[in-house]
Amino acid sequence: MVVIIVAKSLVESVYGTYSEATTQNISNLGQVGSGVFKAPQFAAGDPIPTVINWILGLATFFILVIILYQGYLLLTNPTNEETLKKLKKNIIYVLIGILVIGGGYLLTNFFIVN
Repeated sequence: MVVIIVAKSLVESVYGTYSEATTQNISNLGQVGSGVFKAPQFAAGDPIPTVINWILGLATFFILVIILYQGYLLLTNPTNEETLKKLKKNIIYVLIGILVIGGGYLLTNFFIVN
């Protein structure tokens, strides 16, 4: 049941509702699906997307600090095998974090704002 509700809302967000489709005089198939580019649900000064983008920016700053710290550790002690294993593991975690932050940014600015 939840899958059907989610699918219905997704289809309506992309193609619009049935009443919108019948009231709009669609003359060609290029106009179908224009619901993706509707006006934003939030105004430009609304706090929800702004707060989310600030949090994502702060998380990106922390990732930059972690990358710089890991580079410092690599430069100060490049021969220690245990340090190299930790660095490789941390770099993988940082890359996963970058993907999560990028996905969060896309979700915020595409699905919430638009």
